[in-house]
Amino acid sequence: MGSSFDYAGPTPIRVRRVSDEPIVAADSLPGYGPIFNAGVIHQAGRFHLFARGVRAGYRRNDGPGDRFLDYISDLLVFTSDDGCCYEFQQVLAAASPEGVYSYEDPRVQRLTSDGSQRVFISYTNLSAPESGLPWRVGVQGVAFECGRFCLNPSSGHVVGRDGIKDKDAVLFNLLDGRVALIHRIHPNIQLALFDSLDELWDPAPEYWDEHLRHLEQHTLIRPSNGAISVGAGAPPIATDAGLVLFFHEREGDGHYTTKVALLDEGTGRVRSLLPDPIMRAELPWECAGDVDNVIFVQGAVPRPDGTIYLTYGAADCCVGAASVAATELYAASGRRLKAVQATRSGLVFRALTNVGYMSRPSSSDAISTRRCRKHSRGPPPVGSVLAPGRTWPRCQPAGGGEFRQAVKAAAGAKAGRRRPPPSSPNEQKPPLESGFDPLRR
Repeated sequence: MGSSFDYAGPTPIRVRRVSDEPIVAADSLPGYGPIFNAGVIHQAGRFHLFARGVRAGYRRNDGPGDRFLDYISDLLVFTSDDGCCYEFQQVLAAASPEGVYSYEDPRVQRLTSDGSQRVFISYTNLSAPESGLPWRVGVQGVAFECGRFCLNPSSGHVVGRDGIKDKDAVLFNLLDGRVALIHRIHPNIQLALFDSLDELWDPAPEYWDEHLRHLEQHTLIRPSNGAISVGAGAPPIATDAGLVLFFHEREGDGHYTTKVALLDEGTGRVRSLLPDPIMRAELPWECAGDVDNVIFVQGAVPRPDGTIYLTYGAADCCVGAASVAATELYAASGRRLKAVQATRSGLVFRALTNVGYMSRPSSSDAISTRRCRKHSRGPPPVGSVLAPGRTWPRCQPAGGGEFRQAVKAAAGAKAGRRRPPPSSPNEQKPPLESGFDPLRR
């Protein structure tokens, strides 16, 4: 094993490199320069690494426009028995002017739809620079035959709204079987839900227009204070604690770091988010390359020993691998979740009204809000204000007996019961604060 990443958070998390050298280095394959930003899947006893390989001959652009010229990427596959020593297997998909101009940043995931499980690659579909078209989310089905993956020619799709820059997409199933798409319309991470893969491929005509119109309420994660943007990393890992999502954040100085969120397996919304990065560039090959100081996780595989195996792009040049104990992530996420609940319990206690409602607006962690099931009848309290797109949450007392008694007392006002009049004409309940957000960073 290699060295560990430094972590400055309150709960110890040790992310340890598989090796202090890249598992796939730049210029290691004839015809290609940088090989980086790789997704991974474990199939038939082997790791299959899907990497972005930049064709040799590109050059830096000293003028306006893109950072590089003649910068074209293919999808390459490498395999390994141990996750450390990889060997090249094949060019899975080659870019072409007639099809996909450039394949970038592939993730690989298993999805179940209509009773069958299939493997899909999500990637950034880049159009030719002269076309003026934005990058889009591409999804391609693959089949596993004779020890290798091959493209299913009839299963290629471009998803999302035409004319909108969209990337960093991962796919996964919710508990009820729906298909969830996490994507990135700069600078935030958003969530889109579909009943099936067929609906993802061919949604109702108004679906994406409505999604964009209400983009704020579909937002999962926003950049922290001072950061530039966030984007999904690896497809979420299903665990007993929920769905673990590794994602990247571009900090104000341009450094790319890796952070972790815990998603609800029923809704896909964020339950807790670790505020501190668990990985950032430290070794020379992580700090210096075509783009300096980049750690870009795109692959995550749970292992029988309780660890999660991660693959990441480093400095837009090569691929690294690391491992983290799942229990350490759970402990840190659980502590964060309890802190969130405790904070909200205190603030929500103050916001309770006498008609049986409580307000728990979404935070920078984008925790899902719903109308209270227990108090589902009747209009919201007079004078209570929620930001557009927010709804009333289910009661989840988590702050001790005093808080639970307040909820119980508030519940007594439902079903047509009138609250008692104020003890004096001037005594009035204060309205909820507009835009009230207990965890805004």
